[in-house]
Amino acid sequence: MPVSAALTLNRIDARHTRHAVKGRARSGSHIRSRIGTNRSNQTHQCQNKAHCLLPSFQDHSGQRSKGEPIRTLIRILTTGAALLGLTALSIIGFTLTHQDTETPADVIVVIGAGMSADGALHRESLARVDKGVALFTANLAPRIHFSGGRAAPDGPSAGAQMARHAMAQGIPAAAISVEERSLSTLQNALFSKPMLADAQSILLVTEAFHLPRAKASFWWMGYDNIRTAHAGRFRRAPDNTISLTMIGRETLAIWFNLGRAILWSATGRRHDDILQ
Repeated sequence: MPVSAALTLNRIDARHTRHAVKGRARSGSHIRSRIGTNRSNQTHQCQNKAHCLLPSFQDHSGQRSKGEPIRTLIRILTTGAALLGLTALSIIGFTLTHQDTETPADVIVVIGAGMSADGALHRESLARVDKGVALFTANLAPRIHFSGGRAAPDGPSAGAQMARHAMAQGIPAAAISVEERSLSTLQNALFSKPMLADAQSILLVTEAFHLPRAKASFWWMGYDNIRTAHAGRFRRAPDNTISLTMIGRETLAIWFNLGRAILWSATGRRHDDILQ
């Protein structure tokens, strides 16, 4: 090929190359411009129509916050149920394994377990009295104290009825003291305290399943030296089976007593009816 023709072809190729590069540059600039426009439009939509990710997340968080009270309530109920379950199991375990500390004390304290409006003691109250009498007869204390209020406003008190039952078994009246106002275990401890002021130690008589709450009540009133004696382990139903109802009641009563004791203390120890 002649040299002049080759030079001509090279010049043509160079012009085509420059045009192609410029075309690609214009195309790339056009694409970048469209991308920038699209991003600007999306940003505008996010700011004005709440279509972007952040508002969407905020809306979802709002939904979660609406359900939070329900989840909190469920957690509270679950925790409460777990505490009650553990309390019930603890009561059962204590009742099955408890060993009495029947050693000499200054006074035997027998607390009532119910009475009819006509003054007839329930069998659990009679069993507690019989246990107290046996301890007194064994010379474990020089005196015996009975605590229990009235089932009817104009009726006899459980304390007085228990004392009569003890005297019928030969316990001298001079060795007996009676508290007649109490309507709860906390009040047994509160109202008995003035009559037991000189006692440094007490031998507490009740049923085994009730002993933890009874002992805690007397400890709350300032008695540190508390011995225990049970007049039966579990409360029995009429068919002589273990009363699960009483286990449930005692489970609730432990926490109820704690709340009442705190409230009574917070009100200046002036409102004794709180402890009923």
